[in-house]
Amino acid sequence: MNVGIISDYAAVYSGNFISSILSIADSIKEKNNVIFCFPFEAESREWIQIIRDKGYKVFFFSRKKISFIFGIRRICRKNHVNFAYFHFVSPALGKTTFLFKKTKACFHIHSDFSGGKPLRRMQKIKDTFFDKIVKRKSIYIFVSKDLYDKSFARIKYHIPNGLFKKTLPVSGKEDDFLSEVNSHYPVFLSFAWSPFVKGIDILCNAFKSYLETNKGILMLVYGKNGGEKNLKDFLKKQGINDFKNIVFLPPIEDVATYYKKASCFISSSRSEGFSYSVLEAISYNKNVIVSDISGTSWSLKFRGVISFKSEDSASLRKAMMKASTYSLNKIEIAENMSLLKEYSGERWCSHVLNVLRDNGMIL
Repeated sequence: MNVGIISDYAAVYSGNFISSILSIADSIKEKNNVIFCFPFEAESREWIQIIRDKGYKVFFFSRKKISFIFGIRRICRKNHVNFAYFHFVSPALGKTTFLFKKTKACFHIHSDFSGGKPLRRMQKIKDTFFDKIVKRKSIYIFVSKDLYDKSFARIKYHIPNGLFKKTLPVSGKEDDFLSEVNSHYPVFLSFAWSPFVKGIDILCNAFKSYLETNKGILMLVYGKNGGEKNLKDFLKKQGINDFKNIVFLPPIEDVATYYKKASCFISSSRSEGFSYSVLEAISYNKNVIVSDISGTSWSLKFRGVISFKSEDSASLRKAMMKASTYSLNKIEIAENMSLLKEYSGERWCSHVLNVLRDNGMIL
């Protein structure tokens, strides 16, 4: 079988996602030929070389819809791909790409219904109806239980993300951009590359209120597109102009450095399929604060995880107050490590491989 792993992913941080698709490729390469396809924006990423060093061919495509369709068709035809494994690609777009082909497809859906704009919600509904129209062997894997339950897909599975853990750095010189972070105070960390979806305006309002009676630092990791300026512009449009005690950080490959500096990780998201970052923070024994949405509800069984009412900055402030005075003990850490086995990368990989083999997608 000739397999094309096609992903619209170009982030600086390879994280668990690149580790996960590499684990699939490594597990099937003896009986299947595997190629990777990413957008041109990913061409300079460090993790691209890691994939190449493992002996895989890597191709690149344009994100413009028409160019994507013809570009992927050309790559797959040249490499005789008969199974396409899509990540972060609209099922409607993927199915249009192979409209008159016999190519089998799996769409791994990382998003969630809740928190998006109505147009995005309708797009997801359209994608699932598209599966009814194009009668081809295709399956769906959802990381979101909510979206899995609501999907119209004929063949569908719910598989939460798995953790391919990287260890925290033990020592070494910190980057200059971390020098202003005073670890004597509570240090909150959040990822802000999609600021509206991630609820960064909610978080900043809560932090401003928190500072009225407490000391602390908020580390915000901005996205690659527009970076710090775009994030600040977004916050200013939300009426947030005071960035006191907020440290804006660039996206880096070694994101474990940020986790090491933080005492608490905050996911103030309006929408999540299944949060890799929450899983990572738990594995690093950090206190974690999550909004009460379906995409993070799974985390509440872990010790040190505090929930707040989504969209409510006052509720988030209370959660920050609680987290700033709480630390996990050895027994709680041990309980969390035991629970984390349910989300191991190895277990995730085994589940996905079983689904693909059961549906005749791979040998």
